[in-house]
Amino acid sequence: MLWQSYAMHAQMDSISQWSTTMLEGATATIRLQAGERMQARILSQMDSMGVPATLSALAEHPVLVSISPNGKLALISLAIPQTEGHYAFRGIAAWQHNKTWYNKATQGQSSTMEGLSHDGRYRCADYNMGMTYDIVQVKRSGITHYLALVFQPSMNPMQAQRKIVEPVILSKHGPHFGSPVFALDSFNDQVFDRPATRLILQYATGVSASIKQIKPGKILIDQLAPMRHGQVGDYRRYGPTLAQAPLEFNRGKWRLAS
Repeated sequence: MLWQSYAMHAQMDSISQWSTTMLEGATATIRLQAGERMQARILSQMDSMGVPATLSALAEHPVLVSISPNGKLALISLAIPQTEGHYAFRGIAAWQHNKTWYNKATQGQSSTMEGLSHDGRYRCADYNMGMTYDIVQVKRSGITHYLALVFQPSMNPMQAQRKIVEPVILSKHGPHFGSPVFALDSFNDQVFDRPATRLILQYATGVSASIKQIKPGKILIDQLAPMRHGQVGDYRRYGPTLAQAPLEFNRGKWRLAS
């Protein structure tokens, strides 16, 4: 097994080299190519060395990895700086089904979120994930439900940042993103004309907003409002208030508690 150890170290060293490329003033095209090469190397590593060993090795490197509490779902996120303060997102979903591990690449566009709507559903190949920083897990009637908490950064003041509450539906053939598991008529000053399949919190660059799990089945969300001179719906001018709203799993749906 010694050769496998050497191979793993070689693959992990390439990840460190990718991180250096991101910081050396490379062009947007070179950064994107480097990020996609890293994505391909991690997928190759999973195929040759196994998913659990790869996830363990990645913990020592500057790659964002989130794993569900039951250890059966992992989401790996890459945010690749592009021009004008935007990012391109790439990633990998790995999941266990009947004790066998599978993996797929997630592809995305820039942080302009083209095609990502509050009521859409997406496969891995189509999903503009962003950076998954936590995975929430609840169980009802023997079925496990997952939510990914996702951050889409932006350094462009003309483009809002986003935190996303993203349902993840697992099957043998891979995860699907988006599901109507929310009993809400509106969120973040957006009224839904169709059932929401994700919640998107949008706010200005230069400020922070929090969506965090505080216990199983309960998520705390910062409430936002237009800042000085801001208009309702212009999320480039939104910032946090002093209020927070709890999102709770109750009777098979996620609901904002009053």
